[in-house]
Amino acid sequence: MLLFMGISLFCHPVHCYEYYQYAHDLLTAFAEQSAEIYGHGFLVYNVHCLEHLVANVLLHGSLDDFSAFRFENYLRQLNQIVRKAALPLPQLARRLGETSS
Repeated sequence: MLLFMGISLFCHPVHCYEYYQYAHDLLTAFAEQSAEIYGHGFLVYNVHCLEHLVANVLLHGSLDDFSAFRFENYLRQLNQIVRKAALPLPQLARRLGETSS
């Protein structure tokens, strides 16, 4: 819940500025509590980056303004186009060429 609420606040175009310190505190609490629950091995680079997210939000705006969230769904569609593991890029090029013709 800590992670969800912190990220949700950072995704909102207005609340990301109004509640940035609260969102940062939520994400810091998430990192601390997850280390207690899952062990320090859980604190990998991605969890550590959550602590620095507030600086990026203050610099660039809400997460939706500079993140790749909106493109992640398209990756699922691209993955469904690839039929076998060998040579995925040529497969994508052919399939996308077939659909655009």
